[in-house]
Amino acid sequence: MRHPDSKSPKTVLVVEDDYGIRSSLQEALESENYRVVTAANGVEGLSRIREEPVPCVVLLDMMMPVMNGREFLDAVLADKDLSPIPVLVVSAIADRGNTAGARGFLKKPVDLEVLLETVAQYACV
Repeated sequence: MRHPDSKSPKTVLVVEDDYGIRSSLQEALESENYRVVTAANGVEGLSRIREEPVPCVVLLDMMMPVMNGREFLDAVLADKDLSPIPVLVVSAIADRGNTAGARGFLKKPVDLEVLLETVAQYACV
């Protein structure tokens, strides 16, 4: 894992299997000067979180192929180096009951203004 220097933009990891949603989130976050790294499933997300600069926050869908959001979240929480990274669940299916360990929950369709405010609240605090 690479830690960003203080001058680089804050990194957000978006783990979302739906290309349209992933692209929309990326565009919205980049418009707020975040560096965005994306992954289409939990396996890709775990790979990105270890290869890229440490994200300030992870936006996580729950229903994905290969490795779902619950499995990704469990893997992050079980890793002492990754567990401090705030994970925000962004999902239409999930509810607060099955997102234990996440720092926050936003129900899809998510209001982009609320999303940006929530990311700003958790990003590198």
